[in-house]
Amino acid sequence: MVVYPQTGTERLLVMDDDEALRKLMESVLTSLGYEVQTARNGAEAIVLFENAKASGRSFDAVLLDVTVSGGMGGIEASARLRELDSSLKLIVSSGYSDAPVMSDFRKYGFDDVIPKPWRVAEVSEVFRRVLVSGSNRNRGDFEATKIASREDQHSGVAGSQRGDLQRPISEDQH
Repeated sequence: MVVYPQTGTERLLVMDDDEALRKLMESVLTSLGYEVQTARNGAEAIVLFENAKASGRSFDAVLLDVTVSGGMGGIEASARLRELDSSLKLIVSSGYSDAPVMSDFRKYGFDDVIPKPWRVAEVSEVFRRVLVSGSNRNRGDFEATKIASREDQHSGVAGSQRGDLQRPISEDQH
């Protein structure tokens, strides 16, 4: 099965204490058309968010890693970010599939979840779903956006983690 990643142009903030994963996620999202900033921990993410909001260039969504070694993790950071902007779209990520937040993410104030290890197609779909639900509140707009996205997909736009936007990727590629 061929999966075409969905693209976007929104501003995203990615927080992960693992430098390699943070850079990889930044690369993937940038190749999908997003403007991305990254943070090593929750405290840094909050500062970046506050600065962006003060400059009039707020983030459209934030991806937060649950567990951060030696720093503020995603659950604590999400609570503070919600205080700063109650409509902010928050996505939680973790390699600990048994963490309660992963199965009950809405209870913890998150809008969606990306388990690790993740795939490019999954990342692109989760961000589009979260961002579309934030900008198009009624189901009709959501369906229209899905149709437009499908048309874009069939126009040959695709991507991979290497930034190759000329070919589709298969669902099993990482």
